[in-house]
Amino acid sequence: MIIDRYAQPENIPAANLSDPILQELDWMLEDPELFRLVRRDLARHYKRSKRGRHPVPVEVTLRLVVLRRRKQWSYRQIEQEVRDSPGYRGWVRVYDQSVPDHSTLNDLERLIRAQTQHQLNERLMVLAQSRHLTRGDKLRLDASVTETNIHYPTDSGLLVDGVRLLSRWLKCATPLLSKKLLKCGICRNRVRSARRRARLIGQWSRSTPKQQRHQQVRKEAITHLYGIDPDHAHHAGPGRSGRRAIEPAEKQSDR
Repeated sequence: MIIDRYAQPENIPAANLSDPILQELDWMLEDPELFRLVRRDLARHYKRSKRGRHPVPVEVTLRLVVLRRRKQWSYRQIEQEVRDSPGYRGWVRVYDQSVPDHSTLNDLERLIRAQTQHQLNERLMVLAQSRHLTRGDKLRLDASVTETNIHYPTDSGLLVDGVRLLSRWLKCATPLLSKKLLKCGICRNRVRSARRRARLIGQWSRSTPKQQRHQQVRKEAITHLYGIDPDHAHHAGPGRSGRRAIEPAEKQSDR
């Protein structure tokens, strides 16, 4: 079940804020087109049932989203500010009802699709131009960035992703290849070996030259990556060609 708005109690006066931009936005948000766009996205989430707890009204959701972005508040901060301020309560149209929790507001704001947000901006621009508030030559947008629990990209990790993607494509191309190429192992999945090499590179980069394990890991990494034995690298060719083959791996270990 979806609720459009709360009924205004008779003993609560209209909101009176000193912010001139919020005063102008107050009448803009009365526009039926803005209300319809937000209600369309929220209606896709709420079930058509009259049982259970009443959801947050569409009008309150729209005004909370606009107020948070106007003041550049966090979700916790807007919950505290609206709860403690009668002026913000009246502007948001929550009145004497309970203010939505910060997690609830976060979930509701994510229900509004990016396409709908573009339509809301375009509609607000039309309304502002009709009242001669702006010419609409430039539009500044803001976004919220949320930290996620992912690892930072490394060179070895990106190479493993490339091997994994190429292995997937080769698997899809198996029916199109000849038996001669299949016997050569051209479609062999090498993701496991690539991950092992990436772990070796990571262990090598995190260890110090003073550790005994460092020399062993360095030897294994160079042998697997370049096919060269570091102990016999001077036999790889005339001059310092063998040493030059090892130097690139050492320079990349810091990555």
